[in-house]
Amino acid sequence: AAGVDALVPGKALVEALEAASSVVVTVTQAWASVRLAEAITHRQDYRITPDGRISVTNRFEVAEALADLPRLGITLALPKGFEQMAWFGRGPGDTYVDRKAAGWIGRFSGTVSDQYVPYVLPQEHGNRTDLRWMAVEGADAGLVFVARCEGSASHFAPEDLFAAQHTTDLTPRPETWINLDVRQRGLGTASCGPDTLDRYKIGAGVHVLSYEMRPYAAGDDPGRVARG
Repeated sequence: AAGVDALVPGKALVEALEAASSVVVTVTQAWASVRLAEAITHRQDYRITPDGRISVTNRFEVAEALADLPRLGITLALPKGFEQMAWFGRGPGDTYVDRKAAGWIGRFSGTVSDQYVPYVLPQEHGNRTDLRWMAVEGADAGLVFVARCEGSASHFAPEDLFAAQHTTDLTPRPETWINLDVRQRGLGTASCGPDTLDRYKIGAGVHVLSYEMRPYAAGDDPGRVARG
């Protein structure tokens, strides 16, 4: 009803600045909902260095009318082939901000395909809380995301899950979709019990998500790359 499933981007303001050993690109954009012309204002600062690393700072300014968001973060798509996954954070199963006592901090690995959970009604799955880093790897190269946030990898885009009514409505995409979130809302929705506690909700105001993307050769240790 709030229209957060169909936000419309406004014109992007792009600025570039060359520093001593890097280039900084800033993108500022307002996103509109059916009710608000500026539901969320998003500023992204990309710092690109000669070694191929990209540091990104996201600043989200959420309108006062949106006091209870389902999630807040970024989604990006990688080409076909990024199937192997590793992370340092809570695992081995998926965890959420109000449902993570069964997970513990450690290093885990698997495939992107195995992150999918075939809920009767297709929905969000495979979330990892308390991340330090998360990596996906293909035949020739890998990419590690160094961040303290929540995250997941999937062969389904968020809009695929939102549109599906049954598991048979879903067809995995060849791309790998990376989700990095400031937070996802707690799982409680008052559908069969109490609602999510306020401390597990995402409110209005300013939220910041920072991460760094570091490429590496296939076969290298992503943990070592993340620590480097």
